Amino acid sequence: SVPIGEELTLEVTGMDAFGNSLSLTKDKVVWTVINDIGEMNTDSLPTSQPIAVFSPRQIGNGRISASVGNLKGQSTSILDK
Repeated sequence: SVPIGEELTLEVTGMDAFGNSLSLTKDKVVWTVINDIGEMNTDSLPTSQPIAVFSPRQIGNGRISASVGNLKGQSTSILDK
């Protein structure tokens, strides 16, 4: 749960079929907020790492999705209060 006025920092990590870490940069990651409960910010972070900051904008239940090419991952439910 992320209350309005607070932020949640998320990072994408990737591994190959053998468990080896893959190098990802933020320009390869597409972030999506499901149910339009807030927004993702990657522009204000002075890094090339695949990190984004979620800021809730309304009360509701949603998820955050991160995609790299055809691969997609999704957070557990985020409930804004």
